[in-house]
Amino acid sequence: MIDINAARDIALSKMSDKSFFDFCTEYENAFVFSKYDDMSIGGNGPCAVMKSDGSALNFAAVLDEIGDELHDYKMSLDGKFTEIPIEQFDGD
Repeated sequence: MIDINAARDIALSKMSDKSFFDFCTEYENAFVFSKYDDMSIGGNGPCAVMKSDGSALNFAAVLDEIGDELHDYKMSLDGKFTEIPIEQFDGD
């Protein structure tokens, strides 16, 4: 089982720009990394890292597999996470 820190490292290893992701949403079966102000479903992100095996896939490819949303996190440049209560996240 992959934790959020290992998932972050996997997601960042797929990107040439190591500061690309600054936001993570934890789902039952995956961690999804994206830009806080750009939660799209295509291109380079979001990147979903499956908790079961650490495989990194485009978010659109795993929409039916990720389960319910559990937590939202902002990620600082040093890689640390700050949880944002889901009810406070407005996506703006």
